[in-house]
Formats: sequence, structure tokens, C-alpha cells
Amino acid sequence: MELSTEAVAPGVLLRQRNSRLVLETLAGSPRPLRVTEIVSATGLSRPTVEAVAEGLVDQRWLHAADLGRPATGRPAKRYEFNATAGYIAGIDVGAHSVTVVLADLRGATVETIRTPVDPEAVAHERFTVIEQTIRNATSRVGLRVEDPLAWTVGTPGAVSPGEHRVVKSPGVPGWTEFDVAAALATLVRRPVALENDANLAAVGEQASGVARGRADVLFLLLGQRYGAGVIANGSLVRGRHGAAGEVGYVNTAGTRDRSPAYGPLESRVNASGLVADYLRETGAGRVAPSDEEASRPPSSSEILQAAELGKPAAVRVVRRTGRLLADGTAPSVLTLDTDMVVIGGGMSQSSVLKDAFEHRLSQLVLYPPEVRVSTLGNGAVLAGALQLSRMAVETEVLARVTA
Repeated sequence: MELSTEAVAPGVLLRQRNSRLVLETLAGSPRPLRVTEIVSATGLSRPTVEAVAEGLVDQRWLHAADLGRPATGRPAKRYEFNATAGYIAGIDVGAHSVTVVLADLRGATVETIRTPVDPEAVAHERFTVIEQTIRNATSRVGLRVEDPLAWTVGTPGAVSPGEHRVVKSPGVPGWTEFDVAAALATLVRRPVALENDANLAAVGEQASGVARGRADVLFLLLGQRYGAGVIANGSLVRGRHGAAGEVGYVNTAGTRDRSPAYGPLESRVNASGLVADYLRETGAGRVAPSDEEASRPPSSSEILQAAELGKPAAVRVVRRTGRLLADGTAPSVLTLDTDMVVIGGGMSQSSVLKDAFEHRLSQLVLYPPEVRVSTLGNGAVLAGALQLSRMAVETEVLARVTA
């Protein structure tokens, strides 16, 4: 977390640093800690820990409990992070649904509501669904919409780092002309952070998923959309225009028949591209012999499942998709020298796709990264949203440390 140093006295910065150390230590502990334990964990002096902790108790961010007076010396105390001093929120705005999650200050979920939305819905219609979902989620846990202390929204498309607006999102009608962050801030009466969904998924995996503790991670969000989130040297990379990780626009061999709503590679490896390739491969809409009478085309999930069962046509198509995905990802891996690639999204659970991707990628890069499947599944975007909301609250707490 970065703290603004503008017009802040050195002494205040030191107190903010000390407060951050104490807060992070207690927030990460499953039990209350004695002062001596906090001293050991933070490296701060006992008087400093006591002063910081009492200040945070006064602001309700910590609980304090006396352990009784020992035979000699001062009364012992222990402190515990007050996770219910407030709530945080995250929103995942997808093409087909809107999901709102509410959590306590440790990130423990207290409510999640998902509402379907028409993928062709225009911006104001989509925002109406967002507002309705927010009101439903907060009312179910007895909160007002303005009660959560911080909100972070994940959205498809490139998000301008300076303006916090969606500047390119061809797959969502009218989304680039709509200031969703400003509209939400008016509704919830709090500042609202807007972030690309793949970026949030990368943050979520690094904070609490399979990439926890890794400093160099490339997260591939693969479903109906395809994009990447980049963590380099421990920090999220957004780029000058907020378009870092828009790997769906890579133009590789085999990326034909591009849809206007998607990039060249994205058109080929996303869920719709997988289905189209399967239909070209088979000349029909059959996934398995039991489907011979079916008139509808197969879904991407049915094709992936058929590949897992060893159906030859499905295996060929899914492997081809995995190899093409690796062709498009290799330039990013070579540029970043990333330590881990995480595959997430609706198509991530296919071992056939992962194995083909990993094998092909190892042939294209100097140092093949570890390839893992997301452990957060469809919750990665929301996990990242909650992480950024929690950090925003922490920054707000530290900003009050002025004396």
C-alpha cells in the first residue's frame, strides 16, 4: 500500500507507518495478541505499540482486553482487530450478470447476490441492475447502501488510471460513454474505485489464491471474454492508458474470423470461439453420441467436459485452443519474465486445455513459468475487489493518524 507524502510531516508519516504495522499484524492474526507479541511481530518498541494500539482502540479499529494484574508490574493487555467496525464491498460487472459481495474488514463475506443481466443491455439498463443488486444485498444484512466504507468495481474493458472511467469496452453496449464510478458514488455516498476485471482477478489470486505471495504473476481471465492481469515486482501494472493485459488483441496465426466485439486472439480462444471451432471440426452440433438428436449447438462447457471424457473431436479442439492461447501469451511471458501464469474464468477448469497450453508455452519461452489453475474460480474478481476496498479503508484509517 502506498501513502501520500504530500504536505505530511515526517513525524506523521512515521506514526502512519507504525499504525499500519500494528493494524496489519492484528488483522492477520486469528486471535488477540499481547503487547509483547505485537512488539515481536512488528519490531516496534513497547511504548510505541501501546500508544498506537490505544489510539486505534479509540477509533474502534481495535478491541482491548485486560488479562488481569500480574504479581508484579503493569496490567497485561491484549488487542484484537475489530473486523466488524465497518464493512467493505465489491462488484463484478459481467456481460451476463452483476454480482455484489459485502464483507467485514477482514474480507470475510457476509452477503453475496448475483443478478442476471441481458448481455445486450445498454448502459443505463445495466446500471439499474447494479443499483437493484446493491440495494438487495445491503438490505438483507440490515445495512444502508451508504454503510460500506469502500467500494471497488470490476468491469470488462480498459479503465483509465487517472479518470477511473471505462475507455474501451466494445463487448458491453454503451459502457464507455457511461461514468459508472460517478453514478455509483452518488448512490452509495462513498468514493468508488473502478478497475479492469482481469486486474482485480490478479490482485485476488495474489492476495488469497494460488499466487499468494508471488511477486510476478500473469493472470489469464478466460471465458466469454479474454484478458490478462499483470503483477510485476509485487505491484499491479495498469499501463499508461489502463490497457496493460489486453492480450485478446494479439494477432497470431490462426486468429481468423474476428468478431467486432472482441480482439483477434480473443475471438478465437474465448467461449464462442471454442464453440465455433468445434462446429468447424465436426460439421455438426454433436458433442457425444447421446446428443445425436439434438438440434442446438453445444455450449463451451459441454465441449470442455467432452474433452475431459476423451471424446476425440473435443480433445482436438480444446488442445488447439490451448496451443493458440500459449502462442498469444508467450510474448507477455517473455517481456515480463513472469514466475507464474494463473488460468481463471469459466474455461479454466479444463485439464486438457491447461496441459496443451503449458506444453506449448514451454516451447516458446526462455524460462517456462509455473502454470496453475485459479483456486478462487469465478470469485477471483470479487476477491480482488475486496482486497482493494480493504486497502482503501486502511489508508483512510492511517490518514487520521495526525497527532
